[in-house]
Parts: sequence; C-alpha cells; structure tokens
Amino acid sequence: MSMLRAAILISLIVLGFMPFHVNALRGATGVIDRFIPNADLVGECRVNYLFFKIYDVALFAESGTWQPGEPFALSLSYLHEIPGDAIVARTLKEIRGQGLKDERTLERWGVQLRTIIPDVKRQTILTGIADEKDYTFFYLGDEEIGRMQDPLFTDQLFNIWVRTNSSRPELRDQLLGRRR
Repeated sequence: MSMLRAAILISLIVLGFMPFHVNALRGATGVIDRFIPNADLVGECRVNYLFFKIYDVALFAESGTWQPGEPFALSLSYLHEIPGDAIVARTLKEIRGQGLKDERTLERWGVQLRTIIPDVKRQTILTGIADEKDYTFFYLGDEEIGRMQDPLFTDQLFNIWVRTNSSRPELRDQLLGRRR
C-alpha cells in the first residue's frame, strides 16, 4: 500500500468516516481467545444516536458462528467520551425494555456495574465475554475489570444486542453476520 493510500485510510478512520477495523478490536482484546477456542468474527457494526457515532461493536464466537448458550464476546470501541454512569444507566434502560421489571435485581446490578464500568474516551475498548457457565467477564483492553456470576444478568445484558426482538434489529442482523 502506498504511503498516500495509507495516510488517507488512517485519516478516514480517525475522522470517523470508516469503522474502526475489527482487527484493531481483536488485537486489543486478545483475552477472547482464552475463553473461546477458535474465536472468529461473527459480525460488526457502528452504533449511532441521531448524528453522533457512539461506538463500533464486534461479535466473536467459535469459528465465527454465534449460537445461544455457547461462549461469545462483544467488543465495543468507543468513539466519544462517555461517563461510566451514563453507560450503566443506558444498559439498565435497555434491560428494562426487554421486560425485566424486578427493581431489586436491577438496582443490585446497577450497583455492581457502577463499580466495573469506567468512564470511556475515544478508542477505549471494553469487551464483555459470556462464558460456558453464563457468567460475564468485563475487560478494558486486556485487563479484567470485573465479572458478574449471574446467568440471568448475562442473558439480559447480551440480549441488548442479540435478542430476536432487539430494540435495534438492524444492529442485531449486522452483528449476526446478516445483511438487510
């Protein structure tokens, strides 16, 4: 690749005109291979809100095929600064939107998540991994920052992106490697 083409490509990525490439997500989250043998990309997409690019997300599973109940990972590369409390609040709102109304459980999860989820800045990569026991492990780059050993939480958290009646079906389709 010529220097000019490389410079243009880097500029487009930095300016947000092209997605943050999945290899960068995977390279920063080598922990995926520790949990998922033969992990490979299932799908990826960019999440926008109105005119703002929020994050790029990639779904990894064994041999690039996502199956409910099997270990998988979601890596998010943030494109803006966002306070951790705002991420937690949005997560709980999405979980409520799935129909979970047990406020005690949601409050307990919120308390736990606030101790795990950091404030993020541009190019912060957070990865959530669902293991074979349906526990969730959280990573900031390659460093474990927390875990939740609650299969209901794991189901509810990752259903934000992969459930059949997702609030963002186009995002789900892209993550599962389908195109609309």
